[in-house]
This record gives sequence, C-alpha cells and structure tokens, in this order.
Amino acid sequence: GTAGVLELAQFFSSQAQKPKRSLIFLGFSGEELGLLGSAKYVAAPLKPLEKTVAMINIEMIGRLKDSTLVVEGIGTSPSWAEMIERVNKTYGFNLRLKRDGYGPTDHASFYGKNIPVLFFFTNLHDDYHRVSDDADKINVAGEAAVVKMVADAVTEIANAAAVPQFTKAAPDSQPQARGFRVSVGTIPDYAAEADGVAISGVRVGSPAEKAGLK
Repeated sequence: GTAGVLELAQFFSSQAQKPKRSLIFLGFSGEELGLLGSAKYVAAPLKPLEKTVAMINIEMIGRLKDSTLVVEGIGTSPSWAEMIERVNKTYGFNLRLKRDGYGPTDHASFYGKNIPVLFFFTNLHDDYHRVSDDADKINVAGEAAVVKMVADAVTEIANAAAVPQFTKAAPDSQPQARGFRVSVGTIPDYAAEADGVAISGVRVGSPAEKAGLK
C-alpha cells in the first residue's frame, strides 16, 4: 500500500495535464492501534473536510491471486459501482465488490464524516501478520495493475464535472473480509479520550441504529 501511494504521487506529479481537483497523498500511522492517524487527520485536516470529495484507500495490494481484487465502499456513492466496473474493463480483475464504508482500516475515519470512500485490497493470505510475509512473495505485475486501475479511477473522480454523491451504505450480506461475524453495529471513536465508550457512527440497519445510538 505504501509503495502504491508513492507510485501514484509520482505518476500524478509527472503529468503535464494536471487533474481539475487537488489530490492529497497521505500515509497514516497507528492504523493497527485503532486508526489513530486517520482519526487525527479528519479531526484536523489539511483542507476542510467539506471540500474533500472522496477518500481512496489502498492497503495490502501486493499479493494478487487469481486476479481477485476486493473493492469496498461501493455503497458509499451511487456512482461508484458503475465507474469501477467500467474502469475494470481495461484490467479484467475478478472484482469482489462490498458496499460497506466501515472497516478495520483508514477509510472508515472518512466514511464516518460522510465522505464517499473506496478501498482496494487483494485479500488476505496465509502470511498475514506473520514474519513469513516476505518481499519475494509480492506479485509485482499484479500490484502494478492494481495501482494503474486506481490511477484511472482517481483521474475520473478528479476530473468529473460533478462531485460524487455520498450515501450511507447498507451492510453486506456476508461478513467483511477482516471483520467479525457478530456485530452490534457500533463504530468506535478510536481517537476519543472520554469516560465510557465514544462511537463515531453506527452501521445502517444494525441493532445499534435500531436502538437509536448516535
């Protein structure tokens, strides 16, 4: 993911024709400790959040297998699904589209602020969080293809006449790739320093929403 962000920054900065909208390239720390970096950013952004039209997140994109590319956050804007399917015609990935904008990684902080998100991810593997996750196992050609597709999607979003509309995403029928099978539906506010439990949001249709938690 970090390599992908650097490649995208190099690609866009080298283009003679700049996108119509500004792009901000961010690398967040503290994700494993509770989205600390991204939570800090949305609390004190470089540019006002109301001017942030979308957040595109890439993480663990180096182990493409069977051409399977997971794209989460499809339900956070009504224009996302059609756009991703169309852009993918160039690359032919086996897409696994998930609607939810919440998840255990940094785009969740932006979705909690009503910003459309997309998360690109080549799925879990046997070396996840193990010392055996070595560089020689990276699918370099696969990662390059993912980054090129992300660049195409970012270019389209940045040059579109209209900003993507935000929608609250209904939960997926299947458990998230790295989520829990049982959920109350609360989204913790990881950056909060308060007595009790602070939440940054609730999932649509969840027990938490039905109970009126906010």
